[in-house]
Amino acid sequence: MPGWLSYLFSGIAGVLLTIFGILYFVIKHYETFEKLISRISKAFRWLGASARRNYISKDLQGYINSFTKETENNAFGSKILPFGVKIQWLREEKKEIRVEEGDVIIRLGYGLDQNRNFVEALMLYMSEAFLPYSKMFMDGDLFEACKLIMARKITTTRSVETTRFFLDKCFRPATEENVNLSKYSEKLEPIDNKGLLTSILLREFTELGDRLVGILPKESIYSETRDFLNFLYNIAEGNKYEEDTGMKPPLLFISKYLRVGVVLVAKLETKEKYGFTAHFKRAEKNFSSGAQIVYITGSGGENIDGVKWVAAKLKEEGYPQIGNAVRFTIEIYDDRKDEIRKTKCICFAFRKKD
Repeated sequence: MPGWLSYLFSGIAGVLLTIFGILYFVIKHYETFEKLISRISKAFRWLGASARRNYISKDLQGYINSFTKETENNAFGSKILPFGVKIQWLREEKKEIRVEEGDVIIRLGYGLDQNRNFVEALMLYMSEAFLPYSKMFMDGDLFEACKLIMARKITTTRSVETTRFFLDKCFRPATEENVNLSKYSEKLEPIDNKGLLTSILLREFTELGDRLVGILPKESIYSETRDFLNFLYNIAEGNKYEEDTGMKPPLLFISKYLRVGVVLVAKLETKEKYGFTAHFKRAEKNFSSGAQIVYITGSGGENIDGVKWVAAKLKEEGYPQIGNAVRFTIEIYDDRKDEIRKTKCICFAFRKKD
C-alpha cells in the first residue's frame, strides 16, 4: 500500500474514533453534555429572546436530568425520578404538562426571571416524575413533604438565589398552611442530613410501589410508610432518641410490606471488643429475623474500612449485593470543638439469599 494511502486511512480512522468517542460520551453522560450546551448557550443570550429561551430550556433540562441520574446512582439503581424532562415555551401565560416516551414534556410561558422559570418547571416536573408508582401508597402529606425536600435538593445544585426563591415561594407557604407537612419536613431534614433519605427511605418507597402493583391503597400501607419514616428519623437522631428513652434506636424494621435492617458501623468500643465480625453477625441476624434488605453504613475513615470489610464478608457468604456502594458526605456537629465538620460516608445494600 502506498505511503500516502496508509496515512489517509490512518487519518480517517483517527477522525472516526474521535467521532465515536464524542458520541459515546454524549450518550453515556447526556446530562453533563446538556449542562455544557447550556453554558455555551448562555454566552449567546445577547442575540435576542430566542437565544435566551434556548439557554433557559437547556439550563433547566441539564440540571434536572443530571440530578435525576445522580439520584438513581445514590438509590442503588432504583428510579426515584424515572422520567427525564424537556422544556418548551409558549407565547401565552399558561402551563401544559404530559409524559411522553420516558420524558415529562413541560410547556410554559417564558419569563425573564430565570429563578422563577426554574422553580415553576421543577415543580411541574416533580408533580409527574417523583415516585409516580409509589405515591398512591403513601400518606398524602408525607408524599408532598418528600417531594418538597427533594425539590429543595435540586435547587441547591443550581444556586443560592434559586434555593431562596423556592423556599420563599414554594416551601414556606406550603408548610405554613399545612401543619402535617411541616412536621414531616422536620423529620425528613435530619434523615437527609445523615444521608439516609435517597439511599434508604426513598429507595424503599420506590421499591414498595413496584411490589404493590395491583394492590389497592389502604390505611395499613399508609401507616407502614409513616412508621418507616419514624424508624429512620430515630436512627438519624440517635442521640436524642437515647436521651428520651434511655435505649438505642431500633435498627430492624419488620412489617407486612417493608422489611429492612440497618447496620451502623460506628461504635469504636464494639470494634475494639469484637472486631467488625460483630457487625457482620448483626447483618446476618437481621436477615434471619425477617429483613429482606440490609443496609451497611458508616462514616469516617476507620468506620468506612469496617463497612467495606462487612460488605466483602457478606458477598463471600453469598448475599447478593444491590448496585454499587453509595458514597456521600454529611455534616456532623462536633460538640468538643463547637463546630460543624464534613465527614465522608459509605453505604452498601444487600438482599436476602434466595
